[in-house]
Amino acid sequence: SSSSSSSSSSSSSSKLVNILSGDQSQYCIEIYHRALDRFPGGNADMHVIKQILTVFPSTSSGEEEEEEEEKRKKKRRKKNKKQQQQKDLLLQCVSYSNWDGESRKTMGGAFVLPQEKALEMKAKLLPAIAALLKSSSTSRGGGGKPMDFEITVDDDQFDSDEYDTQWSSIEILIYTYHNNDGHDSNGGISKEEGEKAATGAESNSVKQQRQLSARIHRRAYLTQNPGGTTRQPKNLAVEAVFGALEDVCKFGRVEEFSEKGGLKVADSETTSLAWHGYHMPIYLAH
Repeated sequence: SSSSSSSSSSSSSSKLVNILSGDQSQYCIEIYHRALDRFPGGNADMHVIKQILTVFPSTSSGEEEEEEEEKRKKKRRKKNKKQQQQKDLLLQCVSYSNWDGESRKTMGGAFVLPQEKALEMKAKLLPAIAALLKSSSTSRGGGGKPMDFEITVDDDQFDSDEYDTQWSSIEILIYTYHNNDGHDSNGGISKEEGEKAATGAESNSVKQQRQLSARIHRRAYLTQNPGGTTRQPKNLAVEAVFGALEDVCKFGRVEEFSEKGGLKVADSETTSLAWHGYHMPIYLAH
């Protein structure tokens, strides 16, 4: 019935909010920015960026081994908490681009982004996602299926020659980890396994533990050529999630991203692998 489905969806939302808000469960968030079917001036200008934020269970006991004045205790706790947060986070990225037939991708799989960026991603994006899950927004999931939220943004481009366009798709996938018997797993996977998972090279046992819990998607609606696609109704809670994401990534529209030279990487060698050809991986490995 609809009431039981609603109850199941509410239970799933509450459970996921608890996981995202706590520090005892592991989860990862995959974020895809896709700019597809773009040929401004006849030149291909397409990008796919996959970021992976993995949050590991906290190993901090929260206990002090020595007795000190309360002020010194608080100061040390604050310092330890910050250090522990840095240990518990891993933000990685895989990037593909195609400029006029020259395709580029990150070498050696995913590269690790600075811890400051990981902390910022967690601090800004997670509260927006939790607010969405707590809101009255209706998910298309439920009944054992992942929660699914989708909105559209109008893109007024007339054809693929346009340069200033919206991202074709921005997708956020939230994965939680479970034991093979289906129960929640607080232990999750190791950081080494997490690094492999970012490139799709994780073991079968890790794949079995990982479960898609929610999907939040924003796609471009081509107003001049809908092609049978449907414009989705506005949803302020979902829009706030993508607003928080942009606040962290600062990609802007595709033209702005491309003009800035694409994704800036501290080690330029990580993006030096190039080949010619118009074929380009679109979705990467989930």
